[in-house]
Amino acid sequence: MKIGARVRITGIPPNLPDDERFKTPEVFKKCLGRVFAVCDIQNIEGLNHPIIGLDIGEAVGKPAYMETIYVEPEYLEEVTD
Repeated sequence: MKIGARVRITGIPPNLPDDERFKTPEVFKKCLGRVFAVCDIQNIEGLNHPIIGLDIGEAVGKPAYMETIYVEPEYLEEVTD
C-alpha cells in the first residue's frame, strides 16, 4: 500500500475509544464500505504493521482533508479501477 492508493474500509476495529468529542465508532460506521485515498502511512513502535491514514471528511459532511482516521491494514482492501 502506498500514499494515494484507493482503499475500501471492510471492517471496524474492536474496542475503538468512544468519547463525546470524537465519536470514533460512529465515524467508522459511516466509513464502512466506502472508498478513500491513503494520505499517510505510519509505523508505530510495538506494532508489526503500519497504520494507514485516510482523509474521510466527506463521510461526515466536511471537505475530505478535514477529518483523518488511522486504520490497521487488515480492515482495508485496495481498490483498483
